[in-house]
This record gives sequence, structure tokens and C-alpha cells, in this order.
Amino acid sequence: MSPITNIQLIQTGPNAVFNDFIIEAGWGKAVSLTGKILLTIRKPLKDAKITAIFIGTSSTKWIGNRPPESEDKKIPLTYSKNFFESFTSIRDPRILKKNKFSTELSPLKNIEDSSLIPLDIPFSIDLPASTDFPQSTKDSRASVLYNLKVVVNWQNNAFKKNFLETSCEVIMLLPDWARKKLISQDLPLSHHLPFTMGKCDVILDIPKRILSPKEYLSADVLIRSIPAGKSLRYVDVSLRSTLELKGPHGIGSIVNFTRPLSEERDIPYSQPDGKRLSITGEWKKNFKLMVDETLAKPTINSLLFSVKTVFRVEIVLDDNPIPNVVFEIPVTILSLQENNSFIFSNTEEEEGSTSATINSKTLSLDSSVASLRNLFTQKIPSRRSTFSMRSRSSSPTKTSGNRYSQNYSNDSLPSSLNEGSLYSPRNSLDYPLSPRDSSPSTPVNLYEIMEEEYFEDNLVEYNRERRPSLAEQKLDELMSEILPYRRKSVDMAYKPSFNYQELNSKFCQQKKKNSLIFLDNQLKELEEFVAENEREINEKLKRFEYHPRQSSSINAESLKKYRVVYPYQPKKNDELELKLGDIVAVKKIYPDGWALGYNLTSMMEGAVPVVNMC
Repeated sequence: MSPITNIQLIQTGPNAVFNDFIIEAGWGKAVSLTGKILLTIRKPLKDAKITAIFIGTSSTKWIGNRPPESEDKKIPLTYSKNFFESFTSIRDPRILKKNKFSTELSPLKNIEDSSLIPLDIPFSIDLPASTDFPQSTKDSRASVLYNLKVVVNWQNNAFKKNFLETSCEVIMLLPDWARKKLISQDLPLSHHLPFTMGKCDVILDIPKRILSPKEYLSADVLIRSIPAGKSLRYVDVSLRSTLELKGPHGIGSIVNFTRPLSEERDIPYSQPDGKRLSITGEWKKNFKLMVDETLAKPTINSLLFSVKTVFRVEIVLDDNPIPNVVFEIPVTILSLQENNSFIFSNTEEEEGSTSATINSKTLSLDSSVASLRNLFTQKIPSRRSTFSMRSRSSSPTKTSGNRYSQNYSNDSLPSSLNEGSLYSPRNSLDYPLSPRDSSPSTPVNLYEIMEEEYFEDNLVEYNRERRPSLAEQKLDELMSEILPYRRKSVDMAYKPSFNYQELNSKFCQQKKKNSLIFLDNQLKELEEFVAENEREINEKLKRFEYHPRQSSSINAESLKKYRVVYPYQPKKNDELELKLGDIVAVKKIYPDGWALGYNLTSMMEGAVPVVNMC
């Protein structure tokens, strides 16, 4: 029987108001993860040692390109790496048993009179300021998880050592000081794309590129000139996100979100009669795109995957479906500030005043706990529909008093991720994450590759007092009527029209049909090859005139003839070379599988293998 009956992990400090281990760390500030270990033991432990291990893991999941036999056998491959590990050794003298080698006392004076001994052991794990810890993220295809494991070792007798371990999940949030530092920068951008042969002259001005959900991205797009003989058709702007994943061998996949976070299209007209802009026209528009909180996911850059968001601009001329100008600007998306602005405080409170502070906060935090949970259940659109980042918790059992408790068990407690995501299966790890040229589907960090001379603030002032033309009014009315049908058509386009059974049956039928066509073609080619060989053999037999050599004593006309079906290269001097299709007259067959024959094609006599002829 184990001397330890129960073990509990409790977080202490200003963050203990929640049932979870929650912490903000890194980003230039050193912090400590503090807590208590509650042990319930039957007797004092000898040579006891406690080790606290804090691990940060980044993982991705992959599905092979070969379809499984059934849904039960659809097992994804998980690849994970630890990007942070911290080992803290805790040795509390109170749990050492009194013997001749140690003079430490037990926690209770009357050990024999107590059946259970409660122990309260504090611990503290220092997290460095130099590490930028990514936020905790759970998803069926990629995740960033932090785990706190506590291992208790003790000496059972002179020849046996025992250990007991327990673990719980730690939620890492973006620190307030990092948020304030990022928001204070704004990262404004003014980009000038000069006029070149066949391209437009465009100036883009973005005053702020660090945003939170529900905020608006403001962008001024100025088109100063377009190629001669061309007219401006429309301008598309959007906020798009991508999920980049890496596999075991440095290759990975890029998953584009099904829908953009926000998009807008503007069809400019310069005259009331509806004429489009010519080369002498100049067009400017201020776009405001809201970051959709239901689709947005915070920007994450971890060891094995990253989530990136870009502001995309497409300029289309005339009726050409290919955009004339396409460029993308990186944008940073932060998590909702209301989710973690009230969690942490920089002031240190004494233990006596902590309970009063917690009681005063509890009433105001009850309504905000759900919003905190939403931080780890944000939605990402898949290729067919959106999904919720729900996952099954593998942490120990929660008990009252903001504690994690777990009884002794020999089974390990690996973290499990939700398999119910609506991500469509990716093909195997066949997409290289190598640098590529700029294309409409490739995010490019223009802010890093531009030079200073491109950042010119020479935007033309926009006349906001101009009254809309008649064509613009008609166009607005028409767009308001078309918009409901457009949304309905988009929803119908993304709605799956077949279930798995129908798709599987159609796939099997098409596969069988293709296999039959392939076999028919192979059979025709084989029949043609056999017929051609028979014609060649018959022609050789017709042209053959036997001229026996003086050294040959074989009468080929009176002997049985065989055709060579497998070529043979002689290995000895008395053996004959056989080629495919040769005719051999056999004089005598020996028991060892060889025969004395005469090759009617090469006019040579010698030993031949019987298995090569028929």
C-alpha cells in the first residue's frame, strides 16, 4: 500500500482566484509560478524528494494522403517538440523520517496517534524574462500547451525506491505589459508602389497595424495613374489569415481560412454617366475593415506552427479576371483585452489581505469567467465551415477551494486533443515551407523588405464634401438588393452536398472504372506484342535454310525444336547463348536439366538449359 493517499496542486498569489493555473510570463519581465503541494500520507517518508517540472510543448497533427479503411482507423500522426523546460528541486525537511542519519522531526508530535498526516509544501518556479512565451492554444491540428508536473520520490526500504507523480495544465496568457508595449508601437506604414510598364501607381497608408477583435483597420488607398488605354474596374481589400504548420522533417502545410476576417469591394466611377476612371483620373478611398471576433485568431509564432494575418489589396482593370496589382501587408491580431486585463496585478499583496481581495473580485469575475474561457475556444474557419477550438481537458480532477486533486495511479495522463474539428484532412507532409516569390496567395512581409525611400507621405487630400453621383446612388441600391443573394450563394457554395458514404461509393466506382480501362489497354498491348513475336518467328522459319557444319553431327530436320522464352548468357565454353525467340533443335535431354542442342538462329551447337525453352 502506498504511504501517499492523495496529492493536490494549488496555485497561490494574485492569480489563485481561478480554478486553473493561469500565468503571464516573458516579454522582458521575469515572473514566478507559485503554488502549494498538499500531500496526505499515512506515515513519514524516508529520504523524500520533490521535483516540479514546467514544460511548454508545441505540437501538430497530420493525416496521411491514403484514405483509411474506416473512420475508426483514421488515426492522425502527432508531432510535438518542447520549446521550454524548467526543473525545480524541492526538498522539505519536515517529511524526512527520524533516524540515526537524520535528526529532522516529523510534522506532528504524536505520529503514532495520527492515521493521516497532511503536508503543505510551497514551491516557486522562476520563468526567465528573455523568453517570449506564446499563448496557450488548443486545436485538433495545432496546439501550444503548458504542463506542470510534480514528482515525489522516497525510499521505501533499503533496496527499493518509489515515486508518485501528478500533473495539471497551466494556461499562458499574453501579459499586460507586452500588450501595452505592442499597442504603443502601432506600426504605421506608408507604402508607394511606383508606376511601371503595365502596372498602376498606388500609394497605401495604414496608421495602425496592431489590432484587437472588434477594432477597425483604417487604410487609405490612392491610385494616381493606371496604364494607358485601361480603365479601373474595382478595388478589393480584405483581412485574411493563414495557419502554417511544420512536420517532423522541416516540411509542412499552409491552411488558408475559408473566409476572410473582413472584406470590402469598391467599384469607382468618375462621371455621372458611369464612365470608369481613365489614365488621367485619380482615385482615393478610405477603407475601414472590422476584425471579426468570431473568426479572428491571435497572431501566434510558435516552434511548429504560426498564425498570420495580412491586409490584402487587389486592383482589377477592365474585364481581366487577373488583378493588375496585388500586395499584402502583415497585421498583428491581439487577443481580447477584456479577457486578461483583470487577472493579474503588479502589486504584491500579503497573505492576510488576499482572501478579502479575492472575495471582492469574485462577484465581478463571475460574469467574466465565460469570456476568459472564450480565449481558448476561439473559432477558426476550415475549408468548408467554421469550427470551435474545443478540446477535452486532461488535467486532474477539480475540487473545491481552487484545487487540483489526483489519486495515485500507475496510468500516465497524456494530454488529448479534440478530434471533432471540421478541418478537412490534409494531404501528407508534402508542402515545403521554403521562401517563395510574392503571389496572390503568399503572405509577404513588405514592412521588412521595403526601404525608407518608399515611405513617402504624399497622399492627396480626399474631398469628403463631394456629393455622390447618380450612378453611385443607383449602384448602391443595386448592391443592397444583390447582397442577400450573394450571401445565400456563398453559404450554399460552402455547404457540403455529399456525405461520407456517398463520396466513398462514388470514389470506389470511379476507381474500379479506371482500373478496368487500364487493364484493357494493357491486355491489348500484350496481345499485339505476342502477335508481333509470332510473326517474326514465322518469318525466320520461312527464311531459314539449313547448312550443317562439318563439325556438327546433328540433323536439325529430324530433331524436336524448342523456342527460347528466357534469354541466357553462357557461363562456360560449351554453353550456347540464347536470345528471346531463338529456335533450338534438341538432340538429347539430360537428367540435370541441361540438353544438347543446336541453335538454328546462330548456327551453333552446345549445351542449353531446358527451363529457358518451351
